[in-house]
Amino acid sequence: KSRCRKAMSDYVDFSTAMGLPQQKQRLRVGEKIKSSGNGKVIPITKGYIDRVALKEVPGLGEKEIYTLQEAHKKVLETAMKENGSKEIAFLLGDDMELLRTVFGNETEIDLSVSERHKARYVIHNHPDNASFSNRDVFWFANNSATQYFSIVKNNGNVELLCKAKEFDRKAVYFHVFG
Repeated sequence: KSRCRKAMSDYVDFSTAMGLPQQKQRLRVGEKIKSSGNGKVIPITKGYIDRVALKEVPGLGEKEIYTLQEAHKKVLETAMKENGSKEIAFLLGDDMELLRTVFGNETEIDLSVSERHKARYVIHNHPDNASFSNRDVFWFANNSATQYFSIVKNNGNVELLCKAKEFDRKAVYFHVFG
């Protein structure tokens, strides 16, 4: 019984630290990612799309890096044309083929789609130009299929997380949410 109480206490502490609801509501909250910014949508422009830089990415070859850059640009273009510069995500498979496009709002997107279990790459934009939120990091750490997780901010800046062979989900929790 004491181990069960300890586990429940750890769960409550973790949920509280993460700002997550507990119990049954908790089952799906890990699928929603939310921006850490102010929620103000910065309109995407062609200039912002053109300034998306080529990023060195551990474990990827030159062709894959160029493909990833083009995918970041396409996320911004799609968000601009089809979602009012609000948040969207591309879920990409092993060969960077598009598995699914998911549309969100000014501050969050729901990635509870079935394709998340096949998505090696997940690219999403942050309409308010914010960096990774705690929920972003939590989602990435909990989705074993996803090896590369990136934000392309509406101003064209890119941030990327990738899992190394020695990736330790628990270490991420303690480091980020500590």
